[in-house]
Amino acid sequence: MVIRDTIFADAVAAIDTGDVAKLDSLIAQHPQLVTDRLETQEPGYFADPYLLWFVAENPIRNHRLPANIVDVAMAIVDHIDGAGVSSRQAQIDYAVALVATGMVPRECGVQLALIDALIARGAQPAGLDSAVAHSETAAALRLIHHGADLTLTAALCLGLDADARRLLPLADTAARADALVTTASQARAEAVRLLLAAGVDPNIRSARIHPHATALHQAALTGDRETCELLAAAGASLTTRDATWNGAPAGWAEHAGHHDLARLLRPAG
Repeated sequence: MVIRDTIFADAVAAIDTGDVAKLDSLIAQHPQLVTDRLETQEPGYFADPYLLWFVAENPIRNHRLPANIVDVAMAIVDHIDGAGVSSRQAQIDYAVALVATGMVPRECGVQLALIDALIARGAQPAGLDSAVAHSETAAALRLIHHGADLTLTAALCLGLDADARRLLPLADTAARADALVTTASQARAEAVRLLLAAGVDPNIRSARIHPHATALHQAALTGDRETCELLAAAGASLTTRDATWNGAPAGWAEHAGHHDLARLLRPAG
């Protein structure tokens, strides 16, 4: 990401280096740093970000975070509070979600501490299903510890079988779609079997998790033959193409190097 606003770029650089003193000075001189969004004109989940969101290193820019990133984040929240920013809740809630779904905070050993610190300042434990979908298990469990509502997707992917069976009859179509696509992407064949047995459409797409592809695409990408066979036997289409790369499930398997599975998933003839 190219940041053309030089003041904002200096503030992000201070975050990246853990320079709290410089960050404090910059925000004191330019309070818009904690009130305004950076206009990037880029699509996606990090479009027009607030400064606070850069503490998550998600999306990845540097592949690292400073050891004092919690202090950095709290310094920014202090300035947000001091300015009485109306977007405060939205800023801190989404910051939690970015941290919980980011691999760099986990790899740097600061993910859970950041989640704890932000929630202690009033953030909601947001992003549970996305954390599960990104295999950030420790973060997902921490969000549940902090009171995140347990979802069908999370229960199935975290092995909380009793909760999953309790939640399944109560889940609406959207929640079932989230669960099928996510469990397929996580190679959880038994969870997929449970969902299919409950009548979930094998071709349903999630609007919130991997919305560009079907469960069969996701299972093909992971090389999970058992899940692929379950989905195909239930009527999952072998010819449906994803919305991003225009690939069929066999193409996804081939791309990931699962050549035997790709042959299995090619329609006859």
